[in-house]
Amino acid sequence: MIRYSCHSENFGILSAEHTFSLIHDLQFDCIDIASRSLIPQNQIQADPAATSAYLKDLSQRYELPLSELFLSEVEVNGEKIRPACASSISESFCHAFRSICQFAQNAGFLSIMGSAGPYDPALSYHDNFSKTSWTLNQQVKIASEYGLGFHVEPSRHSLLNTIPNALYMLELVPGLRYTLDFLHYQFSHTPLEESMKLLPYAGHLHARQAQTGIGKCDISKGEINYVPIVNALKKMHWHGDIMLEFWCDDRLSKEGIQAVEQNIVMRYYLKQLFRS
Repeated sequence: MIRYSCHSENFGILSAEHTFSLIHDLQFDCIDIASRSLIPQNQIQADPAATSAYLKDLSQRYELPLSELFLSEVEVNGEKIRPACASSISESFCHAFRSICQFAQNAGFLSIMGSAGPYDPALSYHDNFSKTSWTLNQQVKIASEYGLGFHVEPSRHSLLNTIPNALYMLELVPGLRYTLDFLHYQFSHTPLEESMKLLPYAGHLHARQAQTGIGKCDISKGEINYVPIVNALKKMHWHGDIMLEFWCDDRLSKEGIQAVEQNIVMRYYLKQLFRS
């Protein structure tokens, strides 16, 4: 089964109540929650039970199941910890991540999206992957103890900014899956047949349009060809959630582009491809 999810920030940084109400009214199947704006990590870690109960109540009242927790880097004592640095504070890092997993499990999330972090020029190529893979292995293990999937997004800003790097990390971290957004490889003009090599490892998908050198654009001007992507997913009998992720910055707003239109049209387009 394919479900269509909506990013909690697509229509601005709203209150939690307003966010759930609007996304429910737009008839999405489920919701991805950005911790950074809707429910910060310091609140989660301070009281996982209370914060999960709050979010679970919203999910039930608005009939919006929770799909993926958009977490990114884990915070320890209010400081974001890059994955390549986590092994130096392993006990406190793992304790913080466990509290987040406890929250996510109780709230009803299916998965957590962490971060592979950026390439650290102070480290060698080998050490970047060795230190980061240690962290991701810990997170995969801990998340699985709570019945959660653990994903990272191979993004153009991260250590996984090329297909070979992303495939190499999968060798180092058994059980790791990706939240795959083709935008990040279209930006660098990576051929689609190359980026599609990651599809078998996709636990979650993001969808929007982009151009080479432009992170987001109007769907009518996009260069990502979703036809072979959807065909490959159908051939794989892929089941999961596709999260529509399009919000407007000042440039897009000045062009008259509207986030509601972009997300709804993209959702409709994908539904038609899966039905064809």
